[in-house]
Amino acid sequence: ELEQSVLKTKPPGRIEIETKLVPGASKQKVWDKMKEELETSHAVIFVCPAITDSEASKRVSAEKVFAELSKKAWIKKHGLGLLHGKLKPEEKERVMADFASRQINTLVSTTVIEVGIDVPRATLMVIEGAEYFGLAQLHQLRGRVGRSDLPSFCYLVPVKNDGIPARLRYFAENSDGFKLAQYDLEMRGPG
Repeated sequence: ELEQSVLKTKPPGRIEIETKLVPGASKQKVWDKMKEELETSHAVIFVCPAITDSEASKRVSAEKVFAELSKKAWIKKHGLGLLHGKLKPEEKERVMADFASRQINTLVSTTVIEVGIDVPRATLMVIEGAEYFGLAQLHQLRGRVGRSDLPSFCYLVPVKNDGIPARLRYFAENSDGFKLAQYDLEMRGPG
């Protein structure tokens, strides 16, 4: 006899986040969109499944992506930051304060930004190694953009260019958390 409420609508003023699959071979689409968003004073978030590179894993690391982006002058001029769980709490707070105050406009992070981040000018989320994340986690991450009435985008960049998992295709086509949870239950089972 528990009461429950089901919210099926977005908060007022929010619009649908456009989600696209972008295989690594098509990365120019990411750079083009990123330039467009940065030039209009919006913010970009890159999310990676690992902090550092590992011989045993093909997971994309935040440190590697940060180093890659650091080589691009057009990104650095807008401010670039790195955020992950191994940073000291005061370092994390400084990076987030710089991101909120527009000193950093491109943030490379791990899933530490999964909840509690509300930067309305963040309009582009690029999820590197998207196949390493579960549907619920992808849905949470996508929710870090589109927190205003600005058109927002989520680009899923799988590591492998061939055999993109069906669940990523389903995710790109659906933004309803209830549908995603049902699909996940059907694919993986309970537990």
